[in-house]
Amino acid sequence: MNAPDDSPTDNSLAAWQRNCPLAEVLRAPEARGQGVRIALVDTAVQWDLLRERHSLASLPVLPGRQSDRSLQVPTHGTLMADILLRQAPGVHLESTDVFNGRTTAEPEALVDALAVIRKQGRIQAVNLSLGIPEDRWDTPKWKLARQALAREVLGCYRAGIVLIASAHNAHPVLQSAPADNPSPLISVAKGPSEDPLFLEYHPGDTAEFRGRGLGYWGVTRSSPSSSCAAAHVAGLACRLLGMEPSLRPFQVKSLLAWYAEKLRPA
Repeated sequence: MNAPDDSPTDNSLAAWQRNCPLAEVLRAPEARGQGVRIALVDTAVQWDLLRERHSLASLPVLPGRQSDRSLQVPTHGTLMADILLRQAPGVHLESTDVFNGRTTAEPEALVDALAVIRKQGRIQAVNLSLGIPEDRWDTPKWKLARQALAREVLGCYRAGIVLIASAHNAHPVLQSAPADNPSPLISVAKGPSEDPLFLEYHPGDTAEFRGRGLGYWGVTRSSPSSSCAAAHVAGLACRLLGMEPSLRPFQVKSLLAWYAEKLRPA
């Protein structure tokens, strides 16, 4: 049997993939993530600051709550929301604060947030630009919490919710949960490109994807991080879901891997 080539008569899957217009479609201005509901699980979000930067975005109005205008430095959640809205300005963005003013998120808060999102049944994707380092899980209490988190991630996957989680930035070997369980979710680390629609696929790695690691505001403009990369990849996932809302999580991951292959230099 002859090896397939790039001729029009080549009907191999590889040739079909090479000729697929997915990369062009995802990069088109029409790919805005229109109507996709995505939850940002992070710190609190400063909606007034986001409205100043994204005047056409559909952002929630929280009655009875006033923004603290003394907080001119954007929170981590605000910075991640800014990336998402740049990538997919047509999304419906929701926010869940799992830090509650603390410097770290407790695993129980993360489990509870995902459980609420799953049970409500209206969210299509979740951005988790956070992770709990592996060395913090080595106690009986935290081991149980880690098991609960893994079960909830799997529950979201079965419910058809696309989870995008950042890998831990602070250690070259130790990985962070929940991105250390890549099968039910899309795990992301920072990549070398400044292209907002950049994507690399690394099969076999704990962090399977690499995205743009720089943000557009505050410290994220000059300090690359996997948090920013996860938000960029979440935006790409929303672009896909905006074109076809019925996509399941494994289909979104497969299409992103396909897209990354299209971007890979020949």
